[in-house]
Amino acid sequence: MAWNQLKKRLEGQEAPKVDEFFTPLEKIEHIGGLKVAVYGKPETGKTYFSLTFPEPIYVIDTEFGAKKVARVHFPSKKIYIAEVVHIDPVTDLPDPVKSLENVERAIAAIASASITTGTIVIDSVTDIWAWIVAWLEQVATRRTASGQPYRFEYGLANERYRQLIMRLLAKPVHVVLTAHETPVYDESGREVPGMTQGKWQKQTPHWVDIILHLQKRFDPSVKRWRYIATVEKCRFKRAFNAEIEDVTYEKLVRLLSERLGVQIL
Repeated sequence: MAWNQLKKRLEGQEAPKVDEFFTPLEKIEHIGGLKVAVYGKPETGKTYFSLTFPEPIYVIDTEFGAKKVARVHFPSKKIYIAEVVHIDPVTDLPDPVKSLENVERAIAAIASASITTGTIVIDSVTDIWAWIVAWLEQVATRRTASGQPYRFEYGLANERYRQLIMRLLAKPVHVVLTAHETPVYDESGREVPGMTQGKWQKQTPHWVDIILHLQKRFDPSVKRWRYIATVEKCRFKRAFNAEIEDVTYEKLVRLLSERLGVQIL
């Protein structure tokens, strides 16, 4: 059916030429910067890691936490923070829809600016996805008998999220997306022991170059906590389960360069 519709639209048109759509690799302009997604439990170093990236750093902050980490650990870095949570003056509660609109305005400002160096951080995409779901609950027109939006209505939410993230990923700078950690469930709905993933929109892992899982582990041999980042995805070369202790941007680049032979522009 879909093919018949496409065929009908193309009838009478001149066949397109290959070089109208395809560009030789050597002529493709490289979009610089690492695109990284990082997730973990609270106090595993997600915000700290994102602020180790090259400056200037533009942070879209959904948790009121970035300024505290920046002031303590990076007081001399050029860090700009947009706190996007909107507190309703009547209820004194966060308004997810207006907070989401603030996110979109912040991203629009970044997208329209001539930013060619530095880093853009969303801390966290977990909150942004939750706000989009809350927005969908308000605007969905087709609902179940219990009043919940049908699953196919989530196409609206997925598209709004995709547009937000893609506008950032298209910039020639580093991008860091932080997320909370959530359990993995099997097909029967039971939690899979020992398995977790990022609490983000499900397509997010496909769009980034690197996924890091941050964990805090107690080491009885030295009687202290160790902060470990585990590579769960590397678009350049296979580096699954490679670990970096006390991860920073410099340590991540060193891993890519010395172990994998990848040079980051």
